[in-house]
Formats: sequence, structure tokens, C-alpha cells
Amino acid sequence: MEKLIIEETASTPMFLFDQGEGLIEIKGKAIPENAIKFFHPIIGIIRNYENNPKPVTTMNIQIDYFNTSSSKCILQILKILENINEKHKVILNWYYKDEDIYEIGEDYQLLIKLPFNMIEG
Repeated sequence: MEKLIIEETASTPMFLFDQGEGLIEIKGKAIPENAIKFFHPIIGIIRNYENNPKPVTTMNIQIDYFNTSSSKCILQILKILENINEKHKVILNWYYKDEDIYEIGEDYQLLIKLPFNMIEG
């Protein structure tokens, strides 16, 4: 799989995976009724990518709002990136528009050994 885009809906974020560029993006609201069902294929794609990542992987996360179950799924994704970062470089850009999302990014930083670029906007 070279490139995959899942379009944003009212309750699910846009997801972009570009294997050739080493680019992963999640953007929008993540409040699906069943977060595990939505995120399971995404987590699988990133797990597969973990086996043969690019020398540099960039992850852009720009979530406006997400529920608790989505938060747990995002944490799973970050843990996979943490594993990738042990042998390859991972750039994690955490975009925030308000203090709540900023603080969630800070909380993730306490759990994940991965440098976060905190970007307002």
C-alpha cells in the first residue's frame, strides 16, 4: 500500500498514510461511536509500516476534539511510533488550537518516549 486517505466525517478524523513519503496524518474530530472499529485498520497499517519504515517518518496530529476511546487508540499509534523511533527518526507534530488539546499532548509526552513538536494553529 503506497497511499491511503480516509476522508473526514462529522465524527471521524481524516487519516492519511503515505508510505512513500513516510507521512502519517490524523486531522479533525475523533468521536466515533466505535473507536476500536474505526482505528483498528489504521493501527494495523501503521504496525505493518513499522516492519519497513522510511529513514524519517513524520506524524502530524491535528485533533480538535476526541473521546476517551479514541484517545486510547491514538496512544496505541504513538506507541508504535515510539518503537519505530528506536531505529529510525520520527518527527511528531502535535497541533493544538486550545489549552485542552495542548495539555493532552503534554500528557502523552509523559507516556511516550518521543519528542513532540507542539505547534499552535
